[in-house]
Amino acid sequence: MLVEDAKTYIEAFRNSRISREELRELQYKKLRRVIALAYQNVPFYRRRFARASTLEGFGFRSLEDLRTLPILERSDVERNGEAMISQNLINTLGSYSSTTGTSGARIRLAFSREYHAVTTAMTVRHLLHYGARPWHRIVSIWPPTSYWRPGQDRDGRLKRDTFSLSFPLGVLGRPLPFLKPLLSSNWDVERDAEVLRSMNPDFVICRPSNLRRIGRFLKARGESIHPRGLVLTNEVFTQTCARELEGLYGSEIFWGYGAAEVGPMGAVCTAHRGLHFNEDFIFPEVLKDDEPVGPGETGELVVTSLHNPLMPFIRYRLGDVVEMADGEACPCGSNLMRIRKVLGRKADWLMNSRREQVSPLTVADWAESSLGLADYQLIQLDVGRFLLKTSPDEAPSPSALQRLKQYLESTMETDVVVETSYRTPDEFWSKSRPVLSRVTLSR
Repeated sequence: MLVEDAKTYIEAFRNSRISREELRELQYKKLRRVIALAYQNVPFYRRRFARASTLEGFGFRSLEDLRTLPILERSDVERNGEAMISQNLINTLGSYSSTTGTSGARIRLAFSREYHAVTTAMTVRHLLHYGARPWHRIVSIWPPTSYWRPGQDRDGRLKRDTFSLSFPLGVLGRPLPFLKPLLSSNWDVERDAEVLRSMNPDFVICRPSNLRRIGRFLKARGESIHPRGLVLTNEVFTQTCARELEGLYGSEIFWGYGAAEVGPMGAVCTAHRGLHFNEDFIFPEVLKDDEPVGPGETGELVVTSLHNPLMPFIRYRLGDVVEMADGEACPCGSNLMRIRKVLGRKADWLMNSRREQVSPLTVADWAESSLGLADYQLIQLDVGRFLLKTSPDEAPSPSALQRLKQYLESTMETDVVVETSYRTPDEFWSKSRPVLSRVTLSR
């Protein structure tokens, strides 16, 4: 196993600078393998592939052939999740996990040992690109892990002490070569802040919303920590939030992008010109109306995992909207596909009076920069009706509510009513979705 792990690491480091021609050849080889294994071992995919007009059995002649396969929707996974796990490859099982996503429906996921080796290599590659080295102190702050392995007491794992150095990142629980994971079970800001201050880390990996709370808490006490870098992950965030974090910590800001179903998908360019996808380990497509978009355009992300034949995700629509980069060569030297930013969940996009979609990230950036909001959620209940939920400490003043109302009326192009309430503790600590819509829209 160690030999295979070493090969995965070497490939990961080599691939970060390969040419587009080499990358396409590598992608074709890996896609052909994944499709063949899915056809041979997963009846769910065999039925889907049989309906693809240009594929004979599991034949796959070019990268373009992938687009003849139907897109896998979240609803498909909810209905067929267990049937997507290959029982013929169950001996390769590394761990189980689960995700609820924004739908609230829990999906059971199965990951092979190969998948864990790849995700570990990707994490290390990203950290090295950020400037991390084996002698640096690197702390990762996470909510309770949803990973568990066969025979393991999942409930017991979730009830572990707030801080644990045995969080199972890596291959079958082996820690990353230089990562000191920190498992936080209840997002206790005071305790998290105290541990970070005592450890004085060089890099911190965490949700941006929690880092902002910790930074504000330390500032209020006249204290601070100054890591070399903050790695923001697991949430979308605004430029206002990023600037505040830079001010609170004096650190360089990096960000990663991943999904529970397929693992780490990309990391910010070292030249800060967007995010590079891990195209050597996933196959991403950015589509609008199911057609590829061009440089600078916006579309939905559809991804194929290339290294989890135990439970393949082939042409899976994640539900995220991303904006492509300008198409020019990246000054960092990487030839991997680059996006400018992640714009959040498509389901969260607002709808104005002309039934045009409005980016929730744009509204969130205005709310944070103009009103100073941080721990809040703005929910569109109808085209002209919004609910602003805040913590008691951030309850908006009448003048702030009036400014918000005027901004929303300009954006929605209609009269707007803004209601207010307080967030519950569960909402306060859940993954941040600062602006979202509950308006039904034909998408």
